[in-house]
Amino acid sequence: MSHSQQSQTDFLSEVASWTQETCLKKLDNALPAVVKQLENADFIENGIRALQVLCDVVLPCVVREAMEERVFRSISKHVCHLVDRALDKIQAQLAESEEDSSEGDVHSVLEECLQWTLNIGACLESCINLTLTSNTSSVELCLVQSLLRCSLHFLRQVYKHCKDSSDLYGGFLDLVSDTLSQLFKKAHSLQMMVLGLLDKVYVTGAALEDQVVVLASVCTGLFEVCSLVTSLDVKLSLSLWKCISKLCSQHLALLQDRLDVCPFINFLCGEIKEGYSYLFQLSPQAGSHTLCDGDDKAFSKTVRILGFQMKVVVALLRDFSDYLGECEARLLGLLLHLHRHLPPSLSCVPLPDKQDSEVRTHVVNATVPCLTHLVGNRAFRSAFTRDSADHEPEDQFPKLLLHLMVLDILPKCEDDVVDMWLRPVKK
Repeated sequence: MSHSQQSQTDFLSEVASWTQETCLKKLDNALPAVVKQLENADFIENGIRALQVLCDVVLPCVVREAMEERVFRSISKHVCHLVDRALDKIQAQLAESEEDSSEGDVHSVLEECLQWTLNIGACLESCINLTLTSNTSSVELCLVQSLLRCSLHFLRQVYKHCKDSSDLYGGFLDLVSDTLSQLFKKAHSLQMMVLGLLDKVYVTGAALEDQVVVLASVCTGLFEVCSLVTSLDVKLSLSLWKCISKLCSQHLALLQDRLDVCPFINFLCGEIKEGYSYLFQLSPQAGSHTLCDGDDKAFSKTVRILGFQMKVVVALLRDFSDYLGECEARLLGLLLHLHRHLPPSLSCVPLPDKQDSEVRTHVVNATVPCLTHLVGNRAFRSAFTRDSADHEPEDQFPKLLLHLMVLDILPKCEDDVVDMWLRPVKK
């Protein structure tokens, strides 16, 4: 260890031993010094040590209103970099293990890197806890924007790492499975804290335009996390969608023409179609009229999940019907897919009455609300009225059913919407 590194270590050890009173007295000098050590850390462990001292000892002495300006803004990119370095080192070590490293040496390095990542997650939890004191009823977005940015980065990277772990670790997976499980639980815990923080966020102030950009970025970041976690834990995915939907609704006036919801809707359409097809794999064989207990529970659980996802789609269509981007064709494909599998479609898969009723009540009955929000959208009208030859033969009858639904909706619409559907426009 060089003299410079030794002095840095000694300084951090000294700060770590301070009482809160001592830290308050020396805060103006200690805070920038600890942040500088985090910024200039050559080794991952040194950066994490500086981050721990900062979060555990120094940050509690900073008033909440000053945390963003004095701390979070300065450390956000460095925290993201630490996460990336720790996880990248795992990949590098696994690549090297194919050469001449012993299993014990590799395992030791992998555990160390995973522990570093766990420590970073714990630091982020400490930061969020300090912004949410017991009497905190609301938090201005501009005071936590950098903290949210690095927390979402942590979640995205860790969930991706867990998702890829089987392929990444290969024969080492059993050796690190317990620590990987701890890391996933840490990400879960941090995610719930982030969602709790977002539940108290509000947007105001002179720099409103900047905050709108941040808010849109947060929604997009939540979606990116959601797209990763869907295959890992459906409950985590649903909690993320609930938060996204709530944020969009609460801040609709700010986000309506700024947030690109097209990727959200396209992703949900794909998830719903896949889950809906799975329902019919659980359906009884020809001649049977009931499902076995296990399949019945799986069927009902899947229906509830699909029903929630459809509610999110309906909410996004309600709030962003004029700002959908290019997702109208995917939406039409989803609606056709839903009706293709149920009577009176000629290609339907018969279900017992109980299951048929569940599917219609929780999933398919969302068709009319979807169409109600879409009839005023010209891009959807164009996709809908396009030549039927563009669709599969089994979609012809479902398409006719959708036509009838649109005709029921149009009399309740404004004249310009009716004209758009019923009167051809010369170009």
